[in-house]
Amino acid sequence: MKYLLILLFSITTAYCYGQLVNDGGNIKIQPGAYIFCGGNVENKNAGNISNDGRLEIQGNFLNAATYNSATADDSLILSGGGNVTLNAGASALNYLYINKTANSNYVTLTNNVTVTSKLIYNSGTLTTDPIANNYT
Repeated sequence: MKYLLILLFSITTAYCYGQLVNDGGNIKIQPGAYIFCGGNVENKNAGNISNDGRLEIQGNFLNAATYNSATADDSLILSGGGNVTLNAGASALNYLYINKTANSNYVTLTNNVTVTSKLIYNSGTLTTDPIANNYT
């Protein structure tokens, strides 16, 4: 039964309407897979998210552990309405797509974000955190 559930999740689209918290586990998104999260995604405490598919988030993306991607098909998509926070931690993002509902929706970068392949900026407003990044 356990293997049947793993197989089922690996070949279907997954939807998460709350939040996704990885507290030290390993999450592998296979090529061609699509995960939608209508809330926040938090990766912490030595957690690992290996994204070779598409991860679409309508809340905050907070990475304090390991996030990696290695294929041309992988993407991190920030969409939906409302203001969100993007914190990639020390991890680089291969393909970042920002597609907020309106230009008045802010995506706040709380640290440096490295995009290694492609940045698609469709709508929304990018800003930095003025308190965390107070340079004198």
